[in-house]
Amino acid sequence: MPDDGFRTPPPIPASGVPTGSGLLVRVTGPHRISRQLVTFGAVLIVGSLIAAAILIWQARGTAVRHAERDLQRFAMVLGEQTLAVLQGMDFTLRGLADDPRATDEERRALHKEMRSLAAAMPHVQNLFIIGADGRPIASARSHPPPQISVDDRSYYKDHRAGAEGLLFTSAFRSRVDGRWSIIVNRRLETPDGGFDGSIGADINPAYLARFYAAFELGPNSGIALIDRQGTLLARHPWLESALGRTIPGSEPILARFAKTPVGTFWAMSPFDGTRRLHAYAALEAYPLAVVTYLDEEAVFGSWRQEALIGGDALLVANLVIATLIGVLVGQMRRREASEARFRDFAGAASDWYWETDNNLRFTFVSRVGRGGTDVAVHDAVGRCFREFVLTLPGDGNWHRFEEQLRGRQAFRDFLCLMRTPTGRVRHLNISGQPRFDTDGRCLGYRGVARDITAEVEARSASAEANMRFLHAIENSNDGIAFWDAEDRFVLCNERYREKAGRSARALTPGITFERFYWEAIRLGDIPTEPGKAAERLIERMERHRAATGEPHEVEYDGEWRLIRDQRTPNGGTLTVFTDITPLKMKDEQLRVAQDAVRREQQRFMVAIDHSDDGFALWDREDRLVVCNERYRERAGPAREVLVPGVPFEKFFRKAIQLGVFKIDESGEAELLVERRLAMHRRATGEPVELIRDGHRAIERDQRTPDGGCLTIATDVLLTSAPEVAPR
Repeated sequence: MPDDGFRTPPPIPASGVPTGSGLLVRVTGPHRISRQLVTFGAVLIVGSLIAAAILIWQARGTAVRHAERDLQRFAMVLGEQTLAVLQGMDFTLRGLADDPRATDEERRALHKEMRSLAAAMPHVQNLFIIGADGRPIASARSHPPPQISVDDRSYYKDHRAGAEGLLFTSAFRSRVDGRWSIIVNRRLETPDGGFDGSIGADINPAYLARFYAAFELGPNSGIALIDRQGTLLARHPWLESALGRTIPGSEPILARFAKTPVGTFWAMSPFDGTRRLHAYAALEAYPLAVVTYLDEEAVFGSWRQEALIGGDALLVANLVIATLIGVLVGQMRRREASEARFRDFAGAASDWYWETDNNLRFTFVSRVGRGGTDVAVHDAVGRCFREFVLTLPGDGNWHRFEEQLRGRQAFRDFLCLMRTPTGRVRHLNISGQPRFDTDGRCLGYRGVARDITAEVEARSASAEANMRFLHAIENSNDGIAFWDAEDRFVLCNERYREKAGRSARALTPGITFERFYWEAIRLGDIPTEPGKAAERLIERMERHRAATGEPHEVEYDGEWRLIRDQRTPNGGTLTVFTDITPLKMKDEQLRVAQDAVRREQQRFMVAIDHSDDGFALWDREDRLVVCNERYRERAGPAREVLVPGVPFEKFFRKAIQLGVFKIDESGEAELLVERRLAMHRRATGEPVELIRDGHRAIERDQRTPDGGCLTIATDVLLTSAPEVAPR
């Protein structure tokens, strides 16, 4: 029979070396040389591992230095290329600045010249001249140019205020044609030095992105053009949602600009959270810089491959050394059968230890004595599993269990039923492993068994109470979502996720409402007219931040929803939407539906804030998210620490310190804290009794789907004179 990893080692001789966990426990006389040999082998293996680790780490540093050097050179080359493009465009602007433009004929001729120049520069979308009144004089696109005043544009205001040199705007969508643009502008002056307007060019950031795409560095790498304020002007790969915005976490780049125009640094990407190597090169004479970044895998890929090959070689060498040492000392490392039995029994915690023969009949059952039970464990001796366990027809678990026994395989946590002499059905959890002799013949099984009837009955009895609050949310006809005081997502019901469409995948704890709504617009879950996405987002954010509870009707592809944003007591926001499509067909039906929705929302809010029970919601890190006023009242003087973000343990210790809850007969506050924290962390819904101001407070903790915890507290007047000890 092949060895399956559960063979029992042979007994230990009288002068042997027991090795219960692989370590030599006792060495005498002739076995001293074995100890020295093992020590020498261990030192040799550890030394080789340390030396290999040092060499691998040095190779890693070399790989980083080479990557930094190459990426910095690449950034400098791209910076020079970008600078050449901008200087050529700037030279064109300077040449056009002195052209006559007083008469219509001169402006028409200027238009033709500008159009031919713009056609020769693929990165330029338009060339234009703005007069002192803020209106276009000439444009490469048309003659006469569109009469759109730019008097409110920042670059025009700066030039009119006396700013000189070449000014760059951030990337934006043009109000004329909706295309992305970067305006580059120069001031025009009269002969006496007065303000005479400006001349500028409309640069296409998509061209710069395509230009950078020709210098592909590898997966998850990219090139970006930013200004000295950290605003993204162009980028490859193209990321339209980030154009014209300040790059999150750009402070390291800006700080380095002040020290040196060229450099490298490691940073986490604000877009996908990946750690990358960045290099930057500032453009001479312009307030811009080219930033290149390389994925960490590209930096360390070859180094990891070399380290893996060297590590494998070292591992093989160490395995050879360990094998030779094991062959030399193997004859002295034998265990006694009694020691193997003790190790098998001690490796598992249970109510009973049991043993069977090769025919799978119980030969030994030992009761440890952990509480009373009516299970007649010793009646199992001489019987097999099938005689001992209740089975149902077609029970798949039992068939799989029999296959494991026939294959002499180890099994763990097999759940079964048995009937006691009193007629009760008990739930058992059984684990076992086979034992073999030195020739590989199976001698039977050894294992453990545990009576879990009380646990099963307790979970069954508390199931309805545990799910009461979550059931009210999940079975609501409305979509419900909670956002905390920082407008970050906390939880929502399945109805809300269903109506969110493809953007539901973005509903993860911590995402802001603004980011989620923009993702819904981007994926088309919220239909938006072309060029109106930003306006739609601004309008929705105004209503969400106001959170007045005022209903707002919105139509999504023929489906009408009634949306409300309501401020919660802890500063968060409760978003509720109701599908009112059928009710829009008739005015009277719509009025009735709106009243029903309003009553449903009020009932939901009253259930939380005005219930006789105290409700508190704790996140997966056991920090307070929200609680109702009733829970705060029951906290007594400890309510001063009952603010969002406070850990449950801190709040409960404060309540014990201020005497909110009475300590039991032991008088040990720490013991009460440990008991309460243990029940709270298990969150099985089992009731916990505490004495508070002449009341018996009953609290239940229920685990929420997102890993948090819901605490429900109910007060009951004490009905008898003796005090009830907290459980």
